[in-house]
Amino acid sequence: MVYAVAVLTVYNETNRFVQWDNSIRWALPLILLFLISYTVEQVLVYRGQLTLAERLLWLDAVLIFGLAVGVQELDFLLSFIAFWLASTPKYYSLRTCMWLALAAWLLFILSYVLFSDEGTTDLLILAALSAPVFLFVLSTAYTSVNLRRQRQRAVELNGELHAMQLQLAQASRTNERLRIARDMHDLLGHQMTALILNLEVATHKSSHDSITYVERALALAKMLLGDLRNAVSDMRESPALDFDSALAELTANVPALQIRIERSPGFAVHDSRIAEALLRCIQEALTNTLRHANATACVITLHEHGNELMLEVNDDGSGPPHIKPGNGLRGMQERVAALAGTLQWRGGDGFTLQVSLPLPAAVS
Repeated sequence: MVYAVAVLTVYNETNRFVQWDNSIRWALPLILLFLISYTVEQVLVYRGQLTLAERLLWLDAVLIFGLAVGVQELDFLLSFIAFWLASTPKYYSLRTCMWLALAAWLLFILSYVLFSDEGTTDLLILAALSAPVFLFVLSTAYTSVNLRRQRQRAVELNGELHAMQLQLAQASRTNERLRIARDMHDLLGHQMTALILNLEVATHKSSHDSITYVERALALAKMLLGDLRNAVSDMRESPALDFDSALAELTANVPALQIRIERSPGFAVHDSRIAEALLRCIQEALTNTLRHANATACVITLHEHGNELMLEVNDDGSGPPHIKPGNGLRGMQERVAALAGTLQWRGGDGFTLQVSLPLPAAVS
């Protein structure tokens, strides 16, 4: 919307230039450069390349300054400055934007003093009217940017909440499995042991005709006790976390991000600790991508390399080449290090996270 208004304003002012004398026709290239720079800046902001967009913002400022100095018709200058101020909240805090608005207002008033023949009364009226205009433009633009950031933060928090709910559900299932395993061991196991002891006593006191049946019952009871112990061991040791289902839930319906999962044939996670570590790393990587990278696509790669499970997360966002680790990255490092694994990351042209975890057999 702002861009459309800027184009119409520049078009109207260009038509006015054409009607002026030839001495100021040289300003037309500055207007054209401003329009091109402003267009490219909006495209870069949309793509998340804020560093380059910020440089174009200051190129726009230089062009506006050139128009203010070189063109002694100041009716159009207010519009150009207003459009420039509307872009500043995308890059700077409100306090910095206020200082920039003050500087722009002073430039506008100074240009009027130097190049206008109007009297002091007109200057005071212009100063009194232009200041609220700049403040209104700045406050409107800042509110719009702040609302957009809050919506993005709400999306991120919703994703984190969904991941936390998934983690709590998995913990609940794990606790339920352990409770059932304990009950089976404490109740059925003890009663089966008592039954076996009684059958062993019965083998010594049974008659010759019934001894065969008692021994058969004893054998079946011992076999049943062995199966019970195996079932309890499987429930305690086998992973309660379904990695594939958890990964599908974690990556489903992530807003504003297209996620593709690539995995080698036969890739599987059988250790619950490794599964949880991989899922937490993927969750943190997706959170960082949504919060900082301004990415639109993300690729999650899972494969085995020798005795190691490898995870790599790549996005197409933008960011600094050197990333200072925060609480999220440090937490991932600690989780991976506890499993004798390694974690690496790099920024710049997209964010890349690489995790290597040794298989349980390799660790032992």
